[in-house]
Amino acid sequence: MAFVGFTQSDLDTIVLRKFQPNDNYQHLVDTLNIFYDSTYYSRYLDTTFVFVNDPAQMIRAYNDWQIFIPATNKTVLISTIVTEQATTKCSTLGENLNCDCVNKIYSLKEDNIFIDLSNVNPYLSGYRVYINK
Repeated sequence: MAFVGFTQSDLDTIVLRKFQPNDNYQHLVDTLNIFYDSTYYSRYLDTTFVFVNDPAQMIRAYNDWQIFIPATNKTVLISTIVTEQATTKCSTLGENLNCDCVNKIYSLKEDNIFIDLSNVNPYLSGYRVYINK
């Protein structure tokens, strides 16, 4: 998540809620409270990047998401994540093996606005949701 124009105190708590997909945010699956910690927060100019290292707690496909910032009372909705699961091959001793899972994200909706991610290289920049104050 990339928060543009927010202060550190604005982001001292972020609530990430996971919902059943395509359900108009009616059935909550899980909630994660993210508290300010310099190991998860990184600032560059006016943008604060928040990283969640546990894959079980990251924004992922197959669910809808709500990002709530209590200090500003701002809520952002993430839905309709279009993805493809694929496995990359590598050759070891002349044998082709499955080496790495690649979950390419093609698009999503942020507050019901279509965001095209088809040209993003996840290995170079990663996928980011930009949230403006």
